[in-house]
Amino acid sequence: QAGLCEEIMIPENAYFDDANYGAGWTCDRGYAAAGETCELIDVPEKAHLAWSGNRWECNKNFQKLKGLCVLNN
Repeated sequence: QAGLCEEIMIPENAYFDDANYGAGWTCDRGYAAAGETCELIDVPEKAHLAWSGNRWECNKNFQKLKGLCVLNN
């Protein structure tokens, strides 16, 4: 940055990411960034990790309501 090299502190459950933006690291699949750490994503019943791997979504025929997946009527 600005012609200098700075050490990147990569938290547990993360890997180096050399994108031109961000912290220099990305959380592993199944974990989400929380400040300077990666926290395990708590996937509720009737849900699955989204394709991106850093959030969850409800299974088919269910919808998100207050952090849970309920039957979509």
